[in-house]
Amino acid sequence: MAGKVLPSDGEEPENEVNGQEDDITLDHRIQDVLGKALRAYSQDIVSEPIPDKFLALLALLEAKEREAK
Repeated sequence: MAGKVLPSDGEEPENEVNGQEDDITLDHRIQDVLGKALRAYSQDIVSEPIPDKFLALLALLEAKEREAK
């Protein structure tokens, strides 16, 4: 399926295929930059310690699940 490609050089993209608007796809260079930025951002979040309050809530949930069995 052909999609609308957003060029990185400022030219206007075509947005219709056979008279119908199609899905938008980004230039691969832009996808790479966005992917790297999102991975770096999510890695920061993943490496943060879990807050004590959240750990306490998880322990409470696990205890209630054990009682239900």
